[in-house]
Amino acid sequence: VQVGPPYFLPAESRRAMLSALRSRVGAHLRPARVAGILGAASARHLHHPQSSPETLREVSRLLELAHREGLEEMASGVQAADLPVLEWFAAQLANPTSDTPQARTMMDLQDEMNRAMSLDLVQRVPLKKGSRVLELGFGGGNAITAMARRCADAGAQVIGVDTSKACCESALMSLREGDALSAAVQLRSGSVTDFFPFEDGTFDAVYHLNCWHFWCDLDFSVSEMARVLKSRGTVLTGTKMGMLKALFGGRYEEVAAYFKNVDLLEYKEALARANMREIHTELLNPLGDSSTVTSYTLTSAKKPRGWAFKPVRGPENDCRAIPEPGSWPPYPPPTAS
Repeated sequence: VQVGPPYFLPAESRRAMLSALRSRVGAHLRPARVAGILGAASARHLHHPQSSPETLREVSRLLELAHREGLEEMASGVQAADLPVLEWFAAQLANPTSDTPQARTMMDLQDEMNRAMSLDLVQRVPLKKGSRVLELGFGGGNAITAMARRCADAGAQVIGVDTSKACCESALMSLREGDALSAAVQLRSGSVTDFFPFEDGTFDAVYHLNCWHFWCDLDFSVSEMARVLKSRGTVLTGTKMGMLKALFGGRYEEVAAYFKNVDLLEYKEALARANMREIHTELLNPLGDSSTVTSYTLTSAKKPRGWAFKPVRGPENDCRAIPEPGSWPPYPPPTAS
């Protein structure tokens, strides 16, 4: 079942569609599963508005402005632009694509903005021979390429997952160009809205960068992250909320629906609800300056010995899919022999 046209629907429309689905298929599906069907469709299809040629031309101008004069000038242009332009940038941040030249340029720009954070965080992941590490939402591949090199040197392994095909392609290219594609790294195509397809206590560390902003059910994804960690395993989270607010400025509320979680305190509370311990936050700047482009917030947490957890579901959220057993197939898919 696919629900809805490919643009972001207001809450009233989503509620009306949910009501219609329940009335038509309620005899065959549990109401919660109906909500899941609608939620999955929302998460997959409603993040990218259909952009007019005028919108794409203005996006091109702003991206060129970033290249010539810097991100601050681009941000000023974004904040003065029409709503479809703001929505294009928000959608591309939420679910990167590569189907237009503008989208590919934006992916490159995001990689550049996150490079210092990615390389710094990767060096902080505890690693030893035999370690297994999981990256959630590897994006363009900066962090997982660096981690693959570390794992190859240490005799460890990193597995990365991302829901965006464009990110999978970009990360694969980054690994190949960086001579980091080896048995030490696996890419998977999948979503954190599914149950993670790993046994309890599989990984020594889990890390992600700016990924939790887009998790439809924060409590569920955090609890799965904790479940697959080994006892005394580490979670490391890199966050650049300042950059997000700087891009949209006073017009952030117009595109706030694209970002499901923006309060770092709520993320830390979700870690605590998942019975994670030693939760710490610190502001870092790998380049030692005051730039919002390179500074980020690092949140760390540990899984305690004797970890026990009763699943906690987050508040109702229109985009939340009812999780299915995860598969997270390898990327690229194996070729048929």
